[in-house]
Amino acid sequence: MIALYISLAAIILCIFVGFRYKFNIGILAACAACLIGGMLLRISPSDFFSLVPSRTLFTIASITFFYGFALENQTLQQVINTSLVRLQQKKSYIPVFIFVLCLLISGIGVGAPSTCAIIAPIAMSLALSLKAPSVLFAAAVSYGSCIGGNFILGQGGIIAQSLIDGEAAFSGSGQLFILNASFHSLLVFCTLFVSVWLMFRNTSETSNTFSPSAPGFSSIQKRTLGLILAVVFILILFSAASTYFSEATIFSTIDISYIIAVAGVTAMLLRLANAEKVIKNHIPLQTLITFTGMSLLMGVARQAGFVDWLSALVTENVPAFFILPALSLISSSMSCFSSTTSVVLPTLFPLVKDISAAFPALEPELFFSAIFVGSTCSGISPFSTGGALILGSCPEKENRHPL
Repeated sequence: MIALYISLAAIILCIFVGFRYKFNIGILAACAACLIGGMLLRISPSDFFSLVPSRTLFTIASITFFYGFALENQTLQQVINTSLVRLQQKKSYIPVFIFVLCLLISGIGVGAPSTCAIIAPIAMSLALSLKAPSVLFAAAVSYGSCIGGNFILGQGGIIAQSLIDGEAAFSGSGQLFILNASFHSLLVFCTLFVSVWLMFRNTSETSNTFSPSAPGFSSIQKRTLGLILAVVFILILFSAASTYFSEATIFSTIDISYIIAVAGVTAMLLRLANAEKVIKNHIPLQTLITFTGMSLLMGVARQAGFVDWLSALVTENVPAFFILPALSLISSSMSCFSSTTSVVLPTLFPLVKDISAAFPALEPELFFSAIFVGSTCSGISPFSTGGALILGSCPEKENRHPL
């Protein structure tokens, strides 16, 4: 029990210190995991380092490296500008376009934080030019990015799937569960956005300052866009083929990270952008470090009995009719002050096995969906990465506090 309480204290302390002093939580968590695992639990080095989710790290690094070329050579920004030119006469639908664009860009693998970083400055400047409510464009960016990030190719979806597959009771079910969770996420965030859009769509004032221009795609940008479309097509093809063909085929042995990694090397050989700048500017090292450190600490905590203790705490004190809302509230509250993919999901997903056994009337995928959707609902919180990016992109400082 001593190791359990020390592990629990370490998790809370790492989150608090990281949030309060702006340290990377992963470094603190890795240090705590080394001390607890080596000194208290006497975990062997081979077992300790097996807690690192190498497949997830490789997949995220591959995806962000590949799409980093499209960010570095301004291809995605050019797609946005070209689309906005076509919408000059339908200004009330620009927030809808921003919402759908964020969904697509985040969903193909760019990720919610990167999508917010790309589109939030454009969206908030558009709100100022159109004299439209900033909250409408903020909702479009945040909700669209959250939906896309939860898809099976999004960073959140990839991490969530790997965490589910890592549970022995649900091994091989990660893709199906995340597809269901993504559908629930789509319903929730689309409903929220449509409500906000209907509320504010007619509040924009007539403005002549909105006049976007798009000079046209350069040859490098055209090649980049063609490569992205080819990769997306191949990913969809392999995903569909692996579903309908037997496990003995090549489709069952190809992971999406393989395809993305080859595409990244192709982009580098085609010199679509400076590879060193892509690595430096677009691979999320902070996220990878945080996820690695928290995975180590949560793995050590599980061996100390943390999951069994927390599962018992939830199942014994929460009534059946409130268990799904309770999980959503817990995950949402945690996500306000810590990373969804690096902290919240690795902490709460392991509870599902015991909770689903205590509430057999509910399918396990509902518990995963409640945690997954609840944790992303706070993505617009000013304490979250997405919320901070949106606030930082607001051109008028006096509007940031009410926003």
